[in-house]
Amino acid sequence: MQVYFDTSIGLSKKGRPCKVRQDTDAVFTEGGLTRCVPTVYCFKQGIIFDILTVVEETDMVEYFEKYKGWEKIADSLSDTQVQKIMQENPYQNVAIKGIWLNGEKEQDISFCSTGYLPLVREEKSRSMIRVIRAAYSDYLAEGACFFCQRVCVKTKQDFTACTLSSIRLEVDRKHKIYVLDEETSAAPGEEGCMQFIHPLTHVRHRVYIYDAKKLDAPGVFDGRLEYSLATAEIVPGLRKDEQLKFGASMSCMASGKKKGAVSIVGGQSGPVSVFFAGRKTEQKSRYGGDMQPCFSKPYWKEERESMSGKFCLTGLECLVEEEQIIDLFPDERPDGQERRGGSV
Repeated sequence: MQVYFDTSIGLSKKGRPCKVRQDTDAVFTEGGLTRCVPTVYCFKQGIIFDILTVVEETDMVEYFEKYKGWEKIADSLSDTQVQKIMQENPYQNVAIKGIWLNGEKEQDISFCSTGYLPLVREEKSRSMIRVIRAAYSDYLAEGACFFCQRVCVKTKQDFTACTLSSIRLEVDRKHKIYVLDEETSAAPGEEGCMQFIHPLTHVRHRVYIYDAKKLDAPGVFDGRLEYSLATAEIVPGLRKDEQLKFGASMSCMASGKKKGAVSIVGGQSGPVSVFFAGRKTEQKSRYGGDMQPCFSKPYWKEERESMSGKFCLTGLECLVEEEQIIDLFPDERPDGQERRGGSV
């Protein structure tokens, strides 16, 4: 397989193809799935390696059948509901947080991925899948449902001229989201309250919303957009590494682009996403519980009477797996033999 120093797994030919590779035959378990890194492709600019993951086809079929057509109703779902649907996908990329090559942490890392699902037959991807399957035939059985995550690391060191003796991956923590659907209102000087049953402990928690402050985004949408920032206090407190999720997003259409105190993605008569950042000053709790800042649903000024100060509790996020350190291969092979490598 000809590999170019480009994140894309496609068949585009940019620059010169790899001439030096180093076989690793690394196998590890992450996220409950067996992963494999067969080979590292070495370039003067850096390295590229593919993470292969074989997934049971029946699991993928069940997932697609369960959520068939969900994209058509995505606008009516909360961010938490969408996140839960994505999390239930049997395949997940390895969430690489950091990479060390020969003990040196690298900063310039990029990713992309593709896969083969027998139930989804896209004509344009068949040739690419055939190339990947042929290149890694020792690892991918004919007809197997698999995914390939390509990792591109730009380095100062030229690994075509020196030996790559170790690759260490730092994998980010994993969380699981549980969908909740509660709502309350809290205007400045008022207090709102809602409650939910913890999906794991079955303990009833109350969520108090207070110290609400009305804010606006003067540089966005002609200053028509408003929202509230408040304190949420959970009684009794949650377990360590658990936090509540609040629905604070909106969908809208807008033309033109304006800069302001919030981040805008989109414009030119297309969909727009707005992201708020806020921080509450430290304060004493009213009820002896855990506190966290929260945003209300954003709204237009003309909707102030009906929408102002609405806080929507959409989910509970729980830590399910700590950060993981994975050594793709140690500095020395246990059998004392040299690692395979050579020209491509």
